[in-house]
Amino acid sequence: MLERGEVANSWRRERWDSLRLLTPNWLSRLPRVCYEGPDPDGYMTAAEVIELIDRFAVRVRAPVRTGTNVTSVRRTDDGYRVTTSRGRARRGRRRREQRRADDRRQNRAGR
Repeated sequence: MLERGEVANSWRRERWDSLRLLTPNWLSRLPRVCYEGPDPDGYMTAAEVIELIDRFAVRVRAPVRTGTNVTSVRRTDDGYRVTTSRGRARRGRRRREQRRADDRRQNRAGR
């Protein structure tokens, strides 16, 4: 994963503190991470969304490259070539499909 700032950067730097997620808390989930607070029918604050995304990144050991700007994306025969402020990051379809299969196995194991 590429992130131009830090994990959850947009929520940390580009949102008002008073902003709330527009989805009820009980619907707010990421793979292996869900809302754990006292108000399932409420709406998460920006700080709570940041905390949820941080927990997700830690739990799944997300390979996030922070401080990395994407400068171009080009389609190739076997996937995409992504150019970043730190060089190229190429992802082919086969690797992406394998990662998805691995993610599905982890999600089933984490439930």
